[in-house]
Amino acid sequence: MKDIAFLRDGKKLTIGDFSYQKNGDNVILTRYAGHKSRVEVPVGVTDLADESFSGARIKQVVLPQGVRTVGKKAFYCSTLQRIELPSSVALLGERAFDCSSIRTISIKNPEILLESEIFDHAYEMTEILFDGTPEQWENVFFDQTYSASFVVRFSDGTTKRY
Repeated sequence: MKDIAFLRDGKKLTIGDFSYQKNGDNVILTRYAGHKSRVEVPVGVTDLADESFSGARIKQVVLPQGVRTVGKKAFYCSTLQRIELPSSVALLGERAFDCSSIRTISIKNPEILLESEIFDHAYEMTEILFDGTPEQWENVFFDQTYSASFVVRFSDGTTKRY
């Protein structure tokens, strides 16, 4: 991530398949333009911008600890199948996985804020691994809309079908 440290606020920079923008202490991944099936977001990125992976032909994304937000429509209509959201992710933006091929998502933060329609039109969703209790899940998942039948597996070993 040393390559990104020199950015001035507001300045955009492209390194490899990633485009970034700096805002204060935040390093925002604004766009992925590569063609790898497994993508590792560089350490030091604090946020994924709105639509940063929309339409991307990817299967798996690995987010490092330190990423705090996943923007609106971040994976909209992508071929993403699997992602783990580290415990640092506090916000999952509106329609983040709408129209995507997401099948499995692991959520490490039991107090994450899910904006609306996170999984709308995500017809291939089968499993959510949630590091929390069923009660915490109900608080997090309250009033969500979704298009597929899936199982939530909790850290205590219990499951719930939606």
